[in-house]
Parts: sequence; structure tokens; C-alpha cells
Amino acid sequence: DTTEPEPFSGVGTLLELQDEGESLECTITYSDPDTDTSVTGTYFVAGDNLRGDFLTESPDLSGQILTSMIIDGETMYTWTEIDGEQFGMRVDLPPDTEDFGEVDANEPVPLDQQVQYTCTPWANVDNTIFQPPSDVLFQDMSELMQGGMEYGTIYDEEGDLPLEAESPGQ
Repeated sequence: DTTEPEPFSGVGTLLELQDEGESLECTITYSDPDTDTSVTGTYFVAGDNLRGDFLTESPDLSGQILTSMIIDGETMYTWTEIDGEQFGMRVDLPPDTEDFGEVDANEPVPLDQQVQYTCTPWANVDNTIFQPPSDVLFQDMSELMQGGMEYGTIYDEEGDLPLEAESPGQ
């Protein structure tokens, strides 16, 4: 049987695609209602593993940023390259995938939000794509949260004041 697998399209969440129970290779588009931007990318599912590589508008709209996400069943890894530097984060996931929506991991496409997808059954699964890159330092999100740090804010050595230039007149 050498028939090519049939692609299928639709609208659903990334978690619903994982629930199909098939190994899939998908292209997705997500419209972010908060930022009025759209995110496009590829999405792979095999068993408990999933990976997404998503192109998002950079905050200054000067171009696009590639953000990747891997979930290996217990942990979510996300990483982004900004100005040639890689930033990574690791989040331990709740044992029940129904709780994924409560995990605030700054993922580029929320797992429980509707996306448009076109998927093809993934015949030759390459499990190496579900391994986080070894050249990215992954910060532990729970440690960052316990430390009271806001994502992306640099604090001084005492840990209490954000390092930001004060403008005159404040």
C-alpha cells in the first residue's frame, strides 16, 4: 500500500490534535486576539510528545521571531532566539493534561485556544525533534515565579528594584 496519507484541515486546539491519538505533522495559524497578530507555524504530535515551531511578530513589528515549544508529557520547554541570543524556559506540567490551560508558560500558541490547521499523518516519526536543544539554557519557570521575578524584568542585586532608567520629573 503506497498511497500517500491524506491531509485534513479544520479548526481546533493543539490539545485536541494531540487527542487524535495519531502521529501528525501540521501547519497551523493562530490569531491572537490580545495583540491582533497572527502566529503561523508547524506542529508535530507523536504520543505524549508534541512540538511546535511558531513565527510571531516581534514586539517592535520589525520582523518575526521564531519560538519553539516541546512537551514531552511531563515538561514544557519553550525557547526563542532574540538578536542572536537564545532564551529558554522549562515548566513542569500538571499530571492531568486538562490542566494545561492553567499553566502560564508564555507559550506562543495557547494549547487550549482554537487554531486553524492542516495536518498530514506523520508516517516516519523522528523522535529527535522532541529533544530540547542542548545549546539553550532553560530557566525553571517555577523558580522564577517563586523568586517574584517578572518574566523579562532585570532586578538589581538586592532583588527589589527593576533596573530601569528614571525619567526626569518622577
